[in-house]
Amino acid sequence: MDIVVPKVAATQFTAMMAFTSVANLTAQTWQGLSIDTENGWSWPIWRLLYVDSALGLIFLIWLCLLKPRKRGEEKTS
Repeated sequence: MDIVVPKVAATQFTAMMAFTSVANLTAQTWQGLSIDTENGWSWPIWRLLYVDSALGLIFLIWLCLLKPRKRGEEKTS
């Protein structure tokens, strides 16, 4: 919560939870399609795990690049 302005932290938290729900729904849908043998892609489980791991690693690297602003520091743009 150091990255956001405290006055809007509750609103941003609510939005984050909504996006988490959307991400969970999306992940469950594509994982179900990828493993389904009759109507889906019929992927083996190891391919599904590799894709999930790669996507998670990409977003973790991107998250590490975010830097919180210091208090009193103005936005420069």
